[in-house]
Amino acid sequence: LYLAGLKDDLVGMRYTKKFMVQIVAALLLPLSGLWINNLYGLFGIHELASWIGIPLTILVIIFITNAINLIDGIDGLASGLCGVAMLFYGIIFLTAHQYIYAVLAFATLGVLVPFFYYNVFGDVKRGKKIFMGDTGSLTIGMMLCILSLKLLHSFPDGFPSDHPNILILAYSPLIIPCFDVVRVYLHRMRNGKNPFLPDKNHIHHKLLAVGMRQRAAMITIVSVSVLFTLCNILLSCHVDVTVLLLADITVWTAANIWLTRRISSINKKL
Repeated sequence: LYLAGLKDDLVGMRYTKKFMVQIVAALLLPLSGLWINNLYGLFGIHELASWIGIPLTILVIIFITNAINLIDGIDGLASGLCGVAMLFYGIIFLTAHQYIYAVLAFATLGVLVPFFYYNVFGDVKRGKKIFMGDTGSLTIGMMLCILSLKLLHSFPDGFPSDHPNILILAYSPLIIPCFDVVRVYLHRMRNGKNPFLPDKNHIHHKLLAVGMRQRAAMITIVSVSVLFTLCNILLSCHVDVTVLLLADITVWTAANIWLTRRISSINKKL
């Protein structure tokens, strides 16, 4: 996956070939024993049979990997979102006494922090600015998949009802890139465009269109991601996971509708 991203950054690579590499990489996790075997009450579903869970896991891995790749549109955004997720996963694995995975999460965070600095504050003219590219985003995306899947397996008996839902713990830090890529794909398909080709309809493009500067847009999105994560964790102790997911989708949809109307209003004035 790393080498596929490297080739794409240097000479370009068709998305069909990238998908093939992603499928092969995704297959390795179920083969190692990491696959979604429980939805912890989402839509009333708990334990999953392997013939459902393994294909679902492959689909989720490809989806998350591409979501991280596609959200990498402005300086510091992908590394900021992934850094927050790595910090969160590291803390959770520490509490679960899964020290190897805690080290993996914190070590990846340790790589992302200096990258974030030079990506956001680096000077191109002095040769001190760096970019993530597909090489970084695909690799970090796979790391997040590994950690989120392992988190699902770290508490096989689940939590008591007054504790956070494990599915929420595993995937709330990834909610912004995942929601964004779903909305963008649906928008492209509705307009008859190829859903795998890039455009300027991501959440960061919308914030830039309403007049935000790049750094302000990045800080806003990362802050919203932290807010979503914390709210979901706290509410999952008292609210059904399905209701919580539907509430997240409603809030995200309402925010995007407001941004779209705001952009239309600005364009009319121009």
